[in-house]
Amino acid sequence: MEAGTLKKVMWNDGAKAGLGIGFIAIAYMLLTTLAGKLNAGGSTAVAMLVSGIDVLLWAGKFIGCIVLLKFLMKRFAAANEGVSNKDTFRFGVVSVLFSSLLYAGFYLAFVLFIAPDLLTESFDMVIQSYSSMMDANARESLAQMQASLPEMTFFTNLVYSFIYGVILSAILSRNIPSRNPFE
Repeated sequence: MEAGTLKKVMWNDGAKAGLGIGFIAIAYMLLTTLAGKLNAGGSTAVAMLVSGIDVLLWAGKFIGCIVLLKFLMKRFAAANEGVSNKDTFRFGVVSVLFSSLLYAGFYLAFVLFIAPDLLTESFDMVIQSYSSMMDANARESLAQMQASLPEMTFFTNLVYSFIYGVILSAILSRNIPSRNPFE
């Protein structure tokens, strides 16, 4: 396949793959938020059940994203003739770039518009926990930092998700397409 055409296909298919992977991460976030609201009563049994559900949801997201990325990378390699491991890696990077942007953007919208009190409550809880160890200057600088928390969480989610995805793409692309000369 021609190099220019392969790049176009890579970006087009990578954007679609990123949507799928991003939706898994968004669904996980929404389900854990919903599970946290179930624990509003404070019962120990409910808290244990919610914790168990959270662990299962995290494992499902973790494994689901890996399996989906591997499947999409294999499908990309099979659909395009002459694709190398390097091309497959690039496809994975493009996919996780779009996935990271989608997830980080949704999380930013979530904390700004859907649940604006989420970060405020978490921040206040941290300040109360450590207020005895902080002086007035430290509390004031933390209060000033609170205004930029949504932007900080956006970039943190974006960078973390992207780095994790690049590492995963590097690991998965080593054998996609297979380098076995006997196959």
